[in-house]
Amino acid sequence: MPKAQRLPTGIARYLAQYDRKHLYKQVWSAPMPKIGKHYGVTEIEIAKACHHLHIPMPPQGYWTEKDAGLPVSAPPMLPSLPASLPKHQTDERSS
Repeated sequence: MPKAQRLPTGIARYLAQYDRKHLYKQVWSAPMPKIGKHYGVTEIEIAKACHHLHIPMPPQGYWTEKDAGLPVSAPPMLPSLPASLPKHQTDERSS
């Protein structure tokens, strides 16, 4: 029986703490500090989670421009986790 492929520690940790699709929706609906407060972590920790989970984030100045009524870019689609990583139950659940 082949040995089960393990997720890298950072990715496994973040998948255990966050649902990818839910976090993606949150990141594009509110500024990082607000999301961080929701989870009880800093905005830097949210950004790290997004990086490890391959979640695109709004560009710098996005919320300022949006609040000023300026046109902003639409959120890109949430990419799948790289094929080199095994599927995780949290990622499958949110499909």
